[in-house]
Formats: sequence, structure tokens, C-alpha cells
Amino acid sequence: MVAVVFGAIIGGSMTLIGTPTNTSLAGFANELYGIDVPFGSFMLFEFPIALVQLVVSYFVTLKVMYKIDVDTSEGAAEFIKEEQAKSQGLTFEQKVVGITFIVTVFFWVTRTFLWSDLIPGINDGMIAMVATIVLFSVPSKEKSSQKLLGKGDIKNISWDVLLMIGGGMALAAGFSGTDLAQWIGNQLLVFENSSLIVVMFMVALLAILVTQMAPNTATGTILIPIAATLANSIGADPLPLMTVAALGAGFAFTFPSGTPAMGVLYSTNNFTMGEMLKLGLPQVVVSLFMIVLTVYYWMPIVF
Repeated sequence: MVAVVFGAIIGGSMTLIGTPTNTSLAGFANELYGIDVPFGSFMLFEFPIALVQLVVSYFVTLKVMYKIDVDTSEGAAEFIKEEQAKSQGLTFEQKVVGITFIVTVFFWVTRTFLWSDLIPGINDGMIAMVATIVLFSVPSKEKSSQKLLGKGDIKNISWDVLLMIGGGMALAAGFSGTDLAQWIGNQLLVFENSSLIVVMFMVALLAILVTQMAPNTATGTILIPIAATLANSIGADPLPLMTVAALGAGFAFTFPSGTPAMGVLYSTNNFTMGEMLKLGLPQVVVSLFMIVLTVYYWMPIVF
């Protein structure tokens, strides 16, 4: 269960659609500064962080907290064989959805260097909408009178997350319109004479500490525009500080309030708060330093 949850958090951080904080980053960067954050470039940039987190997660979970020998676990091989026996191959619907997913990801990853010149104005949102239209247009063989996706599936969309992100952008506009973000940024000018890497460290530390107790989406939508204002105040490029805030807000590895994945883990009643803290604390510390180092040294190369 820990592997699934930590894998979801780590993997989600690698893409612009994997976690609401990264989606907010792309939205704020485009809205406030007209900066396009390419899907593929962001994956390449975030890969070192995810790789280190994966290694740390493995050792903390299987070598420190739960010393499990998979090869000698009772019933493991039999369980796998039973599940394989149940598999009857892919259905037509599964094949279409799988192919649509692969093609969509391919266009996302290659958009900036393959398709920008061939298809003027193409962006990640346009690619996603084409995939959506396909799934709402292809008939289902299983239910001949229906499409792969129908109007009933719309209710399953995470509207609360979309409204949270949109509301966060509205809140950010209010921050800017009332100069509140400027005021908060000015309070952080105590680091004005510090080096950029120190400022990054403080922003990342603030985001990581807040997101352990507050929802990551709310943390990101509040801190990302503040980081942008702070960057303007010290004369720095806003994207690196905004990225530091977004990534920091996304890595809620300890308490159930930070991200739905941790909430689901805690709701199983198999873990105490202390146990979750022990599991997540090494990830939090490693994430803090990896965010700062990766943004400072690797981001200028990728972007």
C-alpha cells in the first residue's frame, strides 16, 4: 500500500497533469508571464528528482520499516498465477483507450520539437481535447448504442479539483489586483541579499512544511503566485521560484491532509500517524534538497 501511494505521488510529480500543483504551475506561468511550460521538457527536468525519490522510497519501505523478503512470501507466486489465469486479453474498448492514451502522451512529449512548426498554435490542452473527442466519438462494441465515453461519464470528472485550480487562479488574480502578493513578497525581502539558491531553499522549505498539513492544491495555488512576486522583487527569473513552490507543495509524504493519496492510505486504518511520519520524513528531507539542486542546476539546461 505504501508503494502504491508513494509511487502515485512520485510519478504524479513528473508530469504537468499528474498533480494539481504542476497544473497550477503551468497555468500561472502562462497567465502571469505568457511562459509555455512544455510537457516533455518538464518530464525531463523532473526525472532526476523522481529517480532519487524512488530509490529512497524503496530502501525506507523495504529495508528499514518493513523488512520483507518477496521471494519467500507465502502465497505470492500462487496469487500471481491465479490473477494471470483470470486475464482473457484486451477488449476492443481497452485497446482503443490504450492506443489513444499512448498517442496522446507521444504528442505531449514531442510537441515542442516535432509538431510546433507543422501545426501552428498546438498546445497540450488542444492535444488533450482531441483525445477526449475521440473517446466520446468511437462506438463501443460491448454496448452498441453507446460510445466509449458518454454523458454519464462527465459526472465522474474531478470537478472539485478543477474548481479548486480555477478558484486558485482567481485568488491569485485577487492577490495581484490588491497588491497583497506584493506585500507578502516584500516581507520575504529579508532574503534580498542572499544568493538565489538560498531563496529557493527557503521557498521550497515553506512549501513543503505547509503542504504536510494543508491540501497540496491549496498550498500550490497560494504559494506559486507569491513565489512569482518574490522573484520580481529580487529581480530573478520567476519560473524557477514558481517551480520550487509547485514541487514543494506537491510532495506531501507524511500526514493524510496533504494529498488524497495519503488520506486513502490513512483511511485503511493500518497506519498510525507516527508510522506515516517515519515513512514520509526521509522523503520530505530528500525532496527538499533535490528540488533546490535540480531547479538551480538542471532547469537552465532543460529549459
